[in-house]
Amino acid sequence: MSNVWWVNQSTRKGSPQNKIIWAPHKNKGNKNVPHWDSLLEANVGDTVFHYTNGYIVGMSKVIEKAEDSINPYSGNEQWDKYGKKLPIEFVKPIHKAQIPLNIRIQDKSVFDKNGNVKQGYFFLIGTELDRKLKSLMSI
Repeated sequence: MSNVWWVNQSTRKGSPQNKIIWAPHKNKGNKNVPHWDSLLEANVGDTVFHYTNGYIVGMSKVIEKAEDSINPYSGNEQWDKYGKKLPIEFVKPIHKAQIPLNIRIQDKSVFDKNGNVKQGYFFLIGTELDRKLKSLMSI
């Protein structure tokens, strides 16, 4: 059975964002960050919902296991140079407001008690939210 993930991303013009998800190995304090390390748990065929600026901008499928990679985003010295990348292919976007508040409040993986997206990067999500998102995306 495939897993379903949620990734909180920023936008980067002209970058390979639509083909990979990337996270550093360590934070500035030289510590592992669990929601970055979870990229290593994603498998080929897993689904990923991509969230940025209030929108679920798409759904993708993992096409290869995560692998070690140098930071592909030039001008981004905020993070460690070395990390892991997860190759993906995109499907289609929806706005967060299209997800009913009661569904967001019930979900504890991605949303907080008020239905807002939690701070973090890459989260495993449950079956109920997966079904609802795919339904909203007509998939």
